[in-house]
Amino acid sequence: MKKNYLLSLTLFIAFFCTSRLAYSQNTYTNTTFGFSIDFPAGWAQKTSSVEHTIIKASNSTSTVITYMTIAGYPVSVDEGNSINTAVASKAFSLVKTKFGMETMTLEKTGDATMGGIAMHWCTLNFNMMGKTAHCKTYFFAKNENLFRLTYCCDGTTTHFNDGLKLFETSVGSFKLN
Repeated sequence: MKKNYLLSLTLFIAFFCTSRLAYSQNTYTNTTFGFSIDFPAGWAQKTSSVEHTIIKASNSTSTVITYMTIAGYPVSVDEGNSINTAVASKAFSLVKTKFGMETMTLEKTGDATMGGIAMHWCTLNFNMMGKTAHCKTYFFAKNENLFRLTYCCDGTTTHFNDGLKLFETSVGSFKLN
């Protein structure tokens, strides 16, 4: 009995340490915007040609598109303060109008502290190539930039929830330098 317990404990520790190390191997640092974030191991990272999108990480298959993006938008100090101090649903409305997110349907909003940073979050849906994409976005303003960290998946609810766990871990690793 004691041997089984020790073996189980050893396997648990080995799995936890190995998966945590594998996860944090993909640290992305951006000196222009002054932040770093850990992406899941195995997710392809690439810069984007989409205006304001800084980095995109994806883990898509032939049937499911799954990605995370980080975008930075210029905002004035007053706009940033308005976004940071508004309730989440009002903050989303400000962001949606300013940055052309009108085609998205808002589901839920809230506030959270991730990586020591107070952020608003929202879940939303939009049409992506004929399929409904489910997204979760965190956003906050800092240093005259609005940061938007988004995770999207056009797969099933199970696909979305599996990727969401990884996204939440990534957002929790986000650090301003």
